[in-house]
Amino acid sequence: MRQLYITYVWLNMKKCIYLWYKMIVLITGATSGFGMSCAKLFSKKGYKTILIGRRKERLTKLSKELGIKRNLPIHLDVRDKKNVFKSIENLPKEYKKITVLINNAG
Repeated sequence: MRQLYITYVWLNMKKCIYLWYKMIVLITGATSGFGMSCAKLFSKKGYKTILIGRRKERLTKLSKELGIKRNLPIHLDVRDKKNVFKSIENLPKEYKKITVLINNAG
């Protein structure tokens, strides 16, 4: 019975790690303050991140700092509703399944 339980826990942990690795976090207001802190934290933990911000220079700098392969910077003002929907619809396939939303802009 104990061996069966250990195997069950191991398989569930492996599944959780796999799901965690696949998680995608979208962060608005990612260029400063709380949004930037969240971006750094989630990126450090290995999550893929979608970084949205108005300040292009800061967004580019943050993206390079976090490692370009694991994040997708989007220069966007969330007050422009049409642009927001267009940007979300045009996300690359590997970033389409957003798991976590940190709606921090404004």
